[in-house]
Amino acid sequence: MQKKSLILLFFTFTFLVGFFYFLFVSKRNNSKDLDIEKISTTTEEVLVSKRDVPKGFLEYRNEMYSFSLIYPEDLSVVERFQFGGAVTITYENIKGEKGFQIFIVPYNEPQVSLERFRIDMPSLIQKDLVSIDVDGAVGASFYGFDENLGETKEVWFINRGFLYEVTTLKPLESWLNEIIKTWEFIN
Repeated sequence: MQKKSLILLFFTFTFLVGFFYFLFVSKRNNSKDLDIEKISTTTEEVLVSKRDVPKGFLEYRNEMYSFSLIYPEDLSVVERFQFGGAVTITYENIKGEKGFQIFIVPYNEPQVSLERFRIDMPSLIQKDLVSIDVDGAVGASFYGFDENLGETKEVWFINRGFLYEVTTLKPLESWLNEIIKTWEFIN
């Protein structure tokens, strides 16, 4: 009989602990949900276009990394935040025929070091290097190679403490160049 009482007491205690845990944790989670809604609202406000955007195109604005660009509306945009303040932003159409990505990392050097290049471009391939201006930021445009993608077109530049690395497939070079022309630094 004493064993049954202990088991009943154990289950009652466990139930009460679980009940109070659920009660208090769910209240905390609801307040977190409210914060997420505020963040979403803020993000929506940031994404409101402040430029004249041609029909068939959209503007992408990023206040955190201080830039805006205009891209074809059939591309979906995905941001993947990474350790150390880095982010990868991919733009790709549903069919996977066209796309590009922007990798942004905090960087306080006046130009890209060989060490940084080795980290971000392990193949070390850099063909037909040309100096390029992206809204006042001097950078480099070149052909590279990625193990998964094959030959790539790369545009790298530094501005306001960030290194921007824009990559697409080599056959999409002229398409990407038109998008890069719409790049504006903001703030």
